[in-house]
Amino acid sequence: MHSNGLQRQVEVHGASLDEILQVIREAPLLEICSLTDISPPTADVSETIIYHPHIRTLALLEMRREVFTKIVNSLELPSLKSCSFSSDFPDTITGTDAVAFLKRFGSGLTTFELYHLQAPLFEDVKQLLQAAPHLQRLNLDTYGDDSLSLVIDNILEHMSAPPSLQIGDNASFLSEIQRLEFRGSKLTAWACIPLIFRWPHRKLFSLDIETQPVIISDDLSKELVQLVDQGIKLRIEDSSNGKNYLEMFRKRGILEATN
Repeated sequence: MHSNGLQRQVEVHGASLDEILQVIREAPLLEICSLTDISPPTADVSETIIYHPHIRTLALLEMRREVFTKIVNSLELPSLKSCSFSSDFPDTITGTDAVAFLKRFGSGLTTFELYHLQAPLFEDVKQLLQAAPHLQRLNLDTYGDDSLSLVIDNILEHMSAPPSLQIGDNASFLSEIQRLEFRGSKLTAWACIPLIFRWPHRKLFSLDIETQPVIISDDLSKELVQLVDQGIKLRIEDSSNGKNYLEMFRKRGILEATN
């Protein structure tokens, strides 16, 4: 596997780690790099360090722990703007190597996507997100793992806290976030949503949730519908039927009022 040297984008599935590192090294103009299910190296790459000033989008998907660790420890990416991680192995994409990578190159990161999170601890995810202080868009997808709902609940609770209480480690927690997308199940922190949009620095924030079951009291549902009517960018989809929960609640209320 070789690069022509002029490539600006590569998408590779199933190659070996040493082949991938060679491709990246031979493509100095590369800007977008997407790697999926990369296998362990067939040659020695223990001393490999690649400084690449142009890569701004990196996707490491379906990664084994040892391969993910080697990639993030081998790449120097000062222009990184967008990152996507996924792994079927617990702690791989929220562990110390991932945090260290973002601490080195996450200062300019604006978009972050995490998939296939396996039973993560909120503190681990929090450390990962704090390593990217200027994050504007965050996408969390559990692929059916209920454990991430606890993480999302904690994120919403932290974001709903008054700015005056966000001190110390919490002061910069998602302070510049503009859009949060969540795909999963069993979310419970619905009451935090109106509190989030109460704060002036969250007025332009956009929240998009797909989950099941959607269990929200009528009073809170009315409050959420009112937020949408005020122009707040909020969407809650009941993934059991693919319908917009708030629009369905609104229609139900209209029907009841006319009966």
